[in-house]
Amino acid sequence: MAKDTTAAQGGGDESGALDPEAPEVKTLIDVAVARAVAGLEQTNAALKDERQRLETLVKGRDEQLARLAIDDAVRDAASRVGLVPAAVDDALGRGRRVFTLDEAGTPVARDAEGAVIPGADGERPMTPAEWLESMKESAPHWWPPSSGAGAPGAGARGTEGALTYEQAGELSPEHYARLRRSRRIT
Repeated sequence: MAKDTTAAQGGGDESGALDPEAPEVKTLIDVAVARAVAGLEQTNAALKDERQRLETLVKGRDEQLARLAIDDAVRDAASRVGLVPAAVDDALGRGRRVFTLDEAGTPVARDAEGAVIPGADGERPMTPAEWLESMKESAPHWWPPSSGAGAPGAGARGTEGALTYEQAGELSPEHYARLRRSRRIT
C-alpha cells in the first residue's frame, strides 16, 4: 500500500504513470509552457524589430531609386530641350517635387494634390520634356539667352554680330586693329 500512497502523492496512479490532472503535473506543465511562450515572445519581438528595420531600409532604397530614375529622366529631357548646363541642378530639384514613378517606373507629373498633370495630347501624363518647356516663363534662367532677329544676347553686337575667337584669329593685325578702333570688337 505504501507504493500506492507514493504514486498518488506524486500525481501518478498505481501503474506509475503521471496523472495529467494532478496539481503538481499541471504546475510543471504551466511552468514549461510559460518558459516556451516567453522564449517565443522574445523571438517574435526580435523578428518584428528586424522586419521593421528591413522595411525601413527597403523604403529608403525605393526612394533613392525613384529619385535617381526621376533625375535621369529630367536630365535627359534637359539635354534634349536645350537647358543651360548651370540650370540642370535647379531643374532636378524642382522635378523631384513634380514627378513620381508609376508601377512601370515611368515618371508621372503630379500637381500639389497628387492628381496626374496631363501632357500635350491630354491623354497621357506630362513628360519631363513637356514640363521643362512649360517652365520657360517661370524659370527663364534655365534657357540660353535669345539671339537672332536683332535680339541682344548670346554674343550678338547689334546688327554686326560678334566675332568668334576663330574669326578674330584669322584677321590680319591691321584689320583687327581697325575693327577695335571702330569699336566693332571690344
